[in-house]
Amino acid sequence: MYGTTDTSGPHPPPSSRQQFHGFFHQGGGQHFFRFEDDVHEDGSDRVPGVSLLRFERHILPESRSKPYLLLVTSQWCWPCMEIEPAWRRAAKELSALGFGVGAISNDYDPDLTHQLGVHRLPTLLAVVNRRIHFFKDRSFSAQNIRKFAQGTLPSGLIFTIESKEEAFSFLAGAIRESRPRVVLLSRKKSIPLLYQLVAFEHSQRVKCAFVSLSGTYGPEMLRGHGLDAGRPALLFFKEDPSAPVDSHVVNDLKGGELRQLVSQHQYMAVPRLLSQAVMTDICSINRLCVALLWEAHWPSNDEPPQILNEFIKLSKSARGEKTFVHIDILQQQAFVSALKQKRSEQVSGDHCAEGQSVAYVVLLRRLTSETLKVSWFTQAWCSGTMSWALLRRSVEKSLKSPHFVKVAVPALEDEERLSLLDRAKSYIFDFTDQLWLKTRGFITDEFSAIGFALVTIFLAIFVLSPHAREEEENGHEECPANRPLPRSGSKSAIRSLTSANYDRAFSIPAGHLYLLLATNEDPQGEGHQGS
Repeated sequence: MYGTTDTSGPHPPPSSRQQFHGFFHQGGGQHFFRFEDDVHEDGSDRVPGVSLLRFERHILPESRSKPYLLLVTSQWCWPCMEIEPAWRRAAKELSALGFGVGAISNDYDPDLTHQLGVHRLPTLLAVVNRRIHFFKDRSFSAQNIRKFAQGTLPSGLIFTIESKEEAFSFLAGAIRESRPRVVLLSRKKSIPLLYQLVAFEHSQRVKCAFVSLSGTYGPEMLRGHGLDAGRPALLFFKEDPSAPVDSHVVNDLKGGELRQLVSQHQYMAVPRLLSQAVMTDICSINRLCVALLWEAHWPSNDEPPQILNEFIKLSKSARGEKTFVHIDILQQQAFVSALKQKRSEQVSGDHCAEGQSVAYVVLLRRLTSETLKVSWFTQAWCSGTMSWALLRRSVEKSLKSPHFVKVAVPALEDEERLSLLDRAKSYIFDFTDQLWLKTRGFITDEFSAIGFALVTIFLAIFVLSPHAREEEENGHEECPANRPLPRSGSKSAIRSLTSANYDRAFSIPAGHLYLLLATNEDPQGEGHQGS
């Protein structure tokens, strides 16, 4: 026997596969799938192999921001060979857009195939946001695979704008949510798949919208921002909904360029620290951050409060390597309380007049994930009592001679997390998904047999039985001379076949079996009783 076997890992050792590789892939692999161990980004059409270990450790977690298309196949599957050209074309195209692609070999990883509940080959499936979608179209073409892949992306990723009112509503929410807005204006009537993928990848940081230039509002929006009304463009909005912070003419979207642009604008000019992850990205180790601590009370029209407006103006006039951020005291009470514990002196004006909101400005420098250096301003800031110009002078003065105190702080609360009810739903869905994934193969096998039995019983009772009773009533009630003679202790019967009853003799009731004996002897003779 060629090669060796190894049961300690999900794959057989490479040497055992290489013994057969040249034999089964003669002619460039035109007839059999090639399963590779690594992802290839050299433009080739080779599809990486997926093991059980890689599926659980990489593909499932990564599917929250990157969708995957996986084909389950086998070296001995003739239909798999027939669909290979279409699969390779679709895999190459979708991989270039940003989909993860892979092939699962039923020969090498039957456990993974069984856990996924796959019982026929080939099977195409998508893994998106830890959920599995199966390809059900009978026509396995590259076009249908693309449609299937696009249909697996979550709905509501991209907001479609068709009027000025819709545009303002979409853009004005950026500062409240602390999530920049990206708007694609395109000649196409439908949203490009690449744009949908980028929106899915960055859904935690930005919100995306689409405007078709074939409508009436698209050209109007471009002219309003001083751009050519006939050329597709990509606009980025942050604190000011009336003016984009950046714009790019895009005649042909490229995946790398689009992702780079969105990544550059994934945070507001003055971002809110929504979570510890955001703080780690923005206020890196030893980087100086000027933080506004304030009670975020928002008016109903989504206009930013005066305190935040003044702080944003301050950030625009600041010089040097400083990052301006703001923190909601109401959402980050534990973090703010830890900052206040070691103030060198009591901050005056902690209580503002009625109708005014209190705020503080502090200098932060991260030492570790749990330790900060903090320098407090000597007084609190009440809305309406300090202009941005006065605040700028105070900040510049504090920066010249900061008095830092080392403080241990807890991690920031994750304001981006779902509500308690939504989190419970998400937990239940994730738990049931994992339970289904682990037991799907077993459940499918057992319930397939049970379902087949139930269908058989249903057909026998409600479909076959009435016909059988009707045939018994219509076909045999007027044959007294030829009525079957039951044998003792048996459900079988013997009758004589004559020209008179020949036509009705072969109206066989459901569930009956006829055996025909041709003989020269008289069936009514003595031998009849013992035959």
